[in-house]
Amino acid sequence: MTAVNPPALLRWNAVRPYISMTVLECDSVNLPAAFATLMAFLRTPGRSLPGRSVSIVAASAEEEPADAAMVALGAPELGIDNLEGFVTQLQKPPAWAGLDTNFTDIVHHLSVALRRGRLVAVHTDGSTEDRLLNWLDKEPRPPFRRVPPAVLKSALLRGQAKGFWLKGTHPRLTTKPDTKNTSGIQLQDTIRPHEDASFAVSAARAELPEQPDLQVLKGTVGCNPGDSSVWWRATADFRTFLAAVSELLVLLEKELAAGTHHDVLPHFANEVTDLSLLQGAFEVMVTGPDNLPPNASDELREAAGFLQDAVLTVEGSPTSARFRLHVDSPGGGWTAIKPKKTQTSTNVVLDLGVDRTCPASLTPQRHVLDALDHAGRLLTVYYRTGHTYNGGQVWETKLPETPFPRWKFQDFTGFAIDEEKPPGASAQEIHANTGGPQDNSLFGWVVEHFRDGWLICDDGPGEVADFVHIAHDGLLSLIHVKGANSAVAGRRVSVHAFEVVVSQATKNIGFLDPRLLRPRLEPPKAHRLACWSDGVRVPDRADFLESLECRDAMDKRQVVIIQPHVSELTYQRLRKSSGSPSDDLLRLRLLEDLLNSAWSSVAGSGADLIVIGSKT
Repeated sequence: MTAVNPPALLRWNAVRPYISMTVLECDSVNLPAAFATLMAFLRTPGRSLPGRSVSIVAASAEEEPADAAMVALGAPELGIDNLEGFVTQLQKPPAWAGLDTNFTDIVHHLSVALRRGRLVAVHTDGSTEDRLLNWLDKEPRPPFRRVPPAVLKSALLRGQAKGFWLKGTHPRLTTKPDTKNTSGIQLQDTIRPHEDASFAVSAARAELPEQPDLQVLKGTVGCNPGDSSVWWRATADFRTFLAAVSELLVLLEKELAAGTHHDVLPHFANEVTDLSLLQGAFEVMVTGPDNLPPNASDELREAAGFLQDAVLTVEGSPTSARFRLHVDSPGGGWTAIKPKKTQTSTNVVLDLGVDRTCPASLTPQRHVLDALDHAGRLLTVYYRTGHTYNGGQVWETKLPETPFPRWKFQDFTGFAIDEEKPPGASAQEIHANTGGPQDNSLFGWVVEHFRDGWLICDDGPGEVADFVHIAHDGLLSLIHVKGANSAVAGRRVSVHAFEVVVSQATKNIGFLDPRLLRPRLEPPKAHRLACWSDGVRVPDRADFLESLECRDAMDKRQVVIIQPHVSELTYQRLRKSSGSPSDDLLRLRLLEDLLNSAWSSVAGSGADLIVIGSKT
């Protein structure tokens, strides 16, 4: 560290800071002593990187003139109890230069902290702000805490929203962004509950409504609720800076005193740190390998594949966040996993262990058990209390309770609803057996029920859909098929049964455009493909491609999902039920939210989405 001796005098009338503040609430009885602790931390230089040095070159002033300066600035009239500031000097090589260079950039950063009652506002550089936020989370805890996100949002985001920075709390999906940044005139009017309920507000800008207490702090204000930070604009002079920050603290003081806070953005998810609020886990979903980021490790992708192929169900506790995870893997048998939740300073950890009631030999499920080491990154658990565990964090989400209107329940008598395809050791055999006299799979059901017009099977790597159909009236259908998890009557609703097929259907919406569809269907494949014209098997796709060419631009298009796990009997029973919702009804609501979100995406392409369930 390079010292400057003596330090220069920082004159308040010579600075005009940009208002970018971290706002803290003090929980100490001795407020001046707590403020002194904060200033001591801020003055302590951070870790120096190679080729860099940090030194304090100016402080607020000598002690006596500092009191006089407070009076001259009108700080007591603004209710400001403490005011201190200093400047740090950072010396570093230019970004374009290596460490072994004779060139040095010198940058000066201003830090200002002021206290009004129990609230403190800190203006500093980005590196020091990061250190400050980390300091708040470390043991022993300092006498300060962040202002609760609900307080910041209620106080500052009531008016017309001008900017949203959103982060997803859902499993990582190829069909849904991780983050969304938008700007506009009144963004509240652009929120789509079905699509945006799984996003949390990382930061936002909104226009402050007119209020008598706000004479300086007016216009559009931004805040990052999670980091307890607020930003506005550059100020003309230091008096204006003090007046604006004082008005900000008054606004937050009133909001804190109110106790209850207006939920100004109710359709977005909110982070929860109090795990005692979580009760009654009722559903679990898996992030599949296709939905992992490109840089995901092979180990993580393999684990995602094992968990996706397994049938996972949860048995929640009615009084706590604990739950039992039941795993039915392709290897046979089931394994109960007994987790407990422990909270760290940064996230919530799933502590998984094999239940004592499990068989001694777990060889068939070994790969699944090993995959559960990655449960925190791959599983999303839903609770009756409206909370979601995802990615090491807990979120409070407000999913709409809107029924999906495009169910069609069909008769599958004579077909095995839990068998997706006919038997076959290769793609060639599956195509050859589809629609044959021995085919009682769902593929066979499609051939039987889409006899009008031209039907082709595209099952295989890089498929557009399992089937593509063109009716005589020009209706183009992309048909996606998935077998039910169980054929047992009275089977429970399962969101997991629909995850993969809905993701595939949404991902391939673009192929409803014939200009994209035809090139994907024309290239010859190594095996003979299954094709039908008016229910009669034909040797190739020539008739289908000819009918595709003859379609009119006004002809209708649709995406069809065939997944008979949900029966009409179960659906009607749950929709007519009253009283406290059962776990099955909560799962149905979650499923219909997934389907409504997919329907919104399909409708945006000018098409319709049909989901076919079973009569029984």
